[in-house]
Amino acid sequence: MVLSAAERDGLEELVRRHLTPQQIALRAGIILLLAEGLSDQQIARRLRIDRHTVKLWRKRWGETAGRELTVEKRLADAPRPGAPPK
Repeated sequence: MVLSAAERDGLEELVRRHLTPQQIALRAGIILLLAEGLSDQQIARRLRIDRHTVKLWRKRWGETAGRELTVEKRLADAPRPGAPPK
């Protein structure tokens, strides 16, 4: 996976920033490790997460490529089906 300089900077900022929600920081870390060339299994072991989580975020990152979204929005939860919460 190849990241642009802007994407890499945005991801690294999310990982370093103290106010970043843990989910977003984890997802940013996954993408950065993918860009380093690590395998899904290596990343899962290093971050102590399920391999399927790595695969999910590899897929979602690729699906949002080329869209006019911020890095943080690319890592946000997908919209949930059904009526909005009240």
